[in-house]
Amino acid sequence: MNKPARTFILLLSKSSVMQLLILAISILCVYGHTLNVPFYLDDYPSIVDNLIIHQLNINNIWNYAPFRLVTYVSFALNYYFHQLDVTGYHLVNIFIHFCVGYGIYYFVSVLIRIPTVNSRISIAVQDYLPFLSALIFVLHPLHTQAVTYIVQRLASLAALFYIFSIAFYIHARLLEKSDFKKYILFSIAMVSVVLALFTKENSATLMIIIPFIELAFFQKSTSSRLMIIVSILITIFAFWMLYASIRNINPFSLSHIDTFTRLGTDTPRTTYFFTQLKIIWIYIRLFFFPVGLHLDYDIPPATADWNVLLALICHILVIVCAFFIRKQKPIIFLSVLFYYISHLIESSILPIKDFCFEHRAYLPNIGLSILCAYISIDIIVNSHKTIFRYVLIGILTTVLLVSGLMTWHRNRVWNDPIALWRNCSVYSPNKARVWAELGKHLMVAEKNTEAVDALNNALKFSVDSSGQLVLNAQVICNLIILHHKTGNSAKAIQLADQVLQYPMNRLYRFYILNNKGNIYLENRAFSQAESCYRQAISSYSNHEMAVSGLYHSLLFQGKNAAAKQLMLNYPHLFNKQKK
Repeated sequence: MNKPARTFILLLSKSSVMQLLILAISILCVYGHTLNVPFYLDDYPSIVDNLIIHQLNINNIWNYAPFRLVTYVSFALNYYFHQLDVTGYHLVNIFIHFCVGYGIYYFVSVLIRIPTVNSRISIAVQDYLPFLSALIFVLHPLHTQAVTYIVQRLASLAALFYIFSIAFYIHARLLEKSDFKKYILFSIAMVSVVLALFTKENSATLMIIIPFIELAFFQKSTSSRLMIIVSILITIFAFWMLYASIRNINPFSLSHIDTFTRLGTDTPRTTYFFTQLKIIWIYIRLFFFPVGLHLDYDIPPATADWNVLLALICHILVIVCAFFIRKQKPIIFLSVLFYYISHLIESSILPIKDFCFEHRAYLPNIGLSILCAYISIDIIVNSHKTIFRYVLIGILTTVLLVSGLMTWHRNRVWNDPIALWRNCSVYSPNKARVWAELGKHLMVAEKNTEAVDALNNALKFSVDSSGQLVLNAQVICNLIILHHKTGNSAKAIQLADQVLQYPMNRLYRFYILNNKGNIYLENRAFSQAESCYRQAISSYSNHEMAVSGLYHSLLFQGKNAAAKQLMLNYPHLFNKQKK
């Protein structure tokens, strides 16, 4: 290795500023072209169509989503400053991703100062471990969903407060009792814990991981360890009481417990658990071999078969092995511990509507990033021949470059909705939502024939667990628009009338009525348009599209007084249009 290269590596090992600068530049290189990535899926109910965040009212946001308050306040601030311009949302998400990277850097930096850890790793490993852990994490393509998919700021912001709360806690524990800075850091750690708990529900595992770190690395006596275990149980109970109080439920009612520990699904807990045993291995495979990434996974529910048993046995073996080498390799032990504990909320016995999403691996992958960084540096440092070290450094550099290129390419796919959903249709060909989203974006791109095919596929796969066809109002709404765009307004109106006879989500009813009103308005049937818009507003009031349509239908009928009154009723919408 030539002298300039050796000088650079030496400087890199000693300069935190240079390491963080490289971290920031790396993130800008792989995420800098995502500023125009459009809204997707849950972005619409959470941001675009969510009137709660369109007004910066903390109390309303609290009532809407108390345990996601911090994230939704951040969305409300975004909306306050630039409404639905996606650039601002992406800038915040990218900055959060950098802060998580720095949080990992800080966490590992204080972790390796714990005496029981410090004595087991060499100086060379300590020099590079914080930086490499953070770099592996921020460049990994599996994390694009948590950064580029705007609403999944939920995952990245929770990870930010999560990792900093642990880092501040460890830092405080390392200081002497007489050092006033110790109590400041403890206070900041507590604030970070509270922020994490009110950012996303998966942060509740902090109540387990911080005491476990205390048990594993600080407490030695049996009595103190028992005290920690008791404190974990008391903390979990206290948090459940707080959760029940905020949700206004009976904390001791089994029916209430069952209802409020599941999200949008009646999937049996055993089925969800069996499925997650396999899905965690999918997350692990995607971390080490990130090929086949896609937005919407189609994974069938698992039953108690040999595959599930094998998955469970392998998980147990990993945890047991990590436990047995905890004294010799404490970093490996903590990495594995971190990975499994941080999966407990979303990948255990608390059913969530969708079995698998890549953003759920964002927080747990901090553990895997530290694990890979430690093993890589340890192998390089312990290589006896210099040539082997250079070869291993070259391989590691290549892996990081490939990871960055894959992240850049994955983000490029995110920029094109049609490419993103075509990619999804390859990996999830039988999922209705995939075809519905592809059809919607093909329709916007005026690729009407392909759009009809995609939407028909969506209807084909819109079935429930019993195999019965389910009314997919979103797909039908888009087919109504498509029929109208292709000149068949009568068929569009007929389809709308048929669908409106069925019960449906009020937002879908709004869209169908609003589109029906648009068709009448364009065909100059102003009276019918007015009726549709009024029904749409009654289904979902205060929505700009229907109010604007109603306003124009009134003007075309010469009902100027009614139009003026409408402006007075919705001044904020009309003022926004003027701007």
